[in-house]
Amino acid sequence: MKFHDLFIRFSLAFAVTLAVSPSNAFANSAVGHPRVRFSQIPTRIGDRVQQQVAVEINLKTVISQSGQTAHESEDKMVRRQKRAIEVTQVDGEKFKAARVSFPLSRMVVPGETSPSLDDPQPVEGKSYLFSRVGEKTTITDLKGEMPPLEEYKIVADSLKTLGKPNLLAKHLLEKQPQVGQRLLVPRKVAKSLFGMNDDMGGIKRFELTLREVQPSAKNQSPLAIFDAKIETMPNETSPMQMVVAGQVAIEIETCRILSAELSGPIGMSTTQPTEGGILHYGISGQLRMATQADYR
Repeated sequence: MKFHDLFIRFSLAFAVTLAVSPSNAFANSAVGHPRVRFSQIPTRIGDRVQQQVAVEINLKTVISQSGQTAHESEDKMVRRQKRAIEVTQVDGEKFKAARVSFPLSRMVVPGETSPSLDDPQPVEGKSYLFSRVGEKTTITDLKGEMPPLEEYKIVADSLKTLGKPNLLAKHLLEKQPQVGQRLLVPRKVAKSLFGMNDDMGGIKRFELTLREVQPSAKNQSPLAIFDAKIETMPNETSPMQMVVAGQVAIEIETCRILSAELSGPIGMSTTQPTEGGILHYGISGQLRMATQADYR
């Protein structure tokens, strides 16, 4: 798989998918040991969220053969997206369907036909109907018809984890973390949270440290501020690896991720024998990503 193709999938999936799968929480404190305890509430018809996603990767590519540099270049890849999600159907306490709109959707990938951030993707300004039953999802336009393939792929990748169980909330329920406590999060939780798959490398480590509890800017639920660190390693499917760190803010009374900012090095390296000698293909760069959600 070409790295540029891999980036497209990566930038869509890695940006934290703030799925509308609400859970409730409450906080208490033992003397000297502040603790946050989480509990869940069902998804309701009418739950709404507006999400913003920004991903940027600066890359340097070096191709060498038998120790001699054959090619060297620098590129920048950028993704910006805003989406609005409103739950329209539930099955008992589980998400079933939603209406999704994309006020903004832009992506820049280096190449001769690559658009600029001034050029919208085909989903921008449009709305879709999304439903999930287990792993099976359905995406249509507002008339119930299948959208063009390019639009379908963008919507499907953007909503990969929408309606899936909130495994991070379940993990916090089990651990009941204290302020200052570090949690090693299981790989399956990380994969579900970030919509990652084996094409993006294997998850080596995902840890969260509960730094502090802050008041909400809107005088609503306090926020649990976590320091986050994610490491991936090459696997049989992908040579990609990364180490990114930053902060994640979770609203205590809903357990929803309200914001996340992560950055760090990312890269991949492969070698293969050729008639002219060993060919080495290496890419290194810096990833910066940020997400923000406003629930109403």
